[in-house]
Amino acid sequence: MKSAVIVSFGTHAQLLFEILKIQNKSIVGYTDVRDCQSDKLTYLGNDSIFGSLDSKEIFLVNGIGTSGKRNQSQLRKNIYNTFSEKFEFATILHPGSIISPSAIIEKGAQVMAGAIIQTSSRIGYNTIINTRASVDHNCIIGDHVHISPGAVLCGEVTVNSGSHIGAGATIIQNVTIGHNVVVAAGAVVIDDVPDGAVVMGVPAKRR
Repeated sequence: MKSAVIVSFGTHAQLLFEILKIQNKSIVGYTDVRDCQSDKLTYLGNDSIFGSLDSKEIFLVNGIGTSGKRNQSQLRKNIYNTFSEKFEFATILHPGSIISPSAIIEKGAQVMAGAIIQTSSRIGYNTIINTRASVDHNCIIGDHVHISPGAVLCGEVTVNSGSHIGAGATIIQNVTIGHNVVVAAGAVVIDDVPDGAVVMGVPAKRR
């Protein structure tokens, strides 16, 4: 049975660590650009350590979270794209989440406590569905997306790759969110949003 290595051990990674422990997964340690001085896990080194790790023995967990800053989203994406050529990134599903049996959850996705994913929705590679986020029926969520805590996506919403949906935001049914969009916390989105836009407010408008 493979053991986990967590890539970067910040605050988001600590949530993932707890889920892995709940699931009784073996965890070797974590990598980071610096030693985070964790009393929970062994520091293995920086990214250079991956050359000595055996992909048959370990899987990776992407510990980078995002807060709407584009550099964070890009870093999470880069980590996944760089190391997924050799290693498997684990799909993390909190036991307290509710996921329809008809939903599709791609590799490397992370579904946190209290999240709900409804019928026939798809969650893309390396995407985070965070605490208590709600993804209703027939939604299509692209790769490297972050649906933040408490966000609500009504039915048949599309969120394209690289986008960030802020905490408590609401997206009404049949809306399409473009690539690399930032939807601010608490926004209510009632119209399609083009690629690269930042929207905020009720109803949401481009900044």
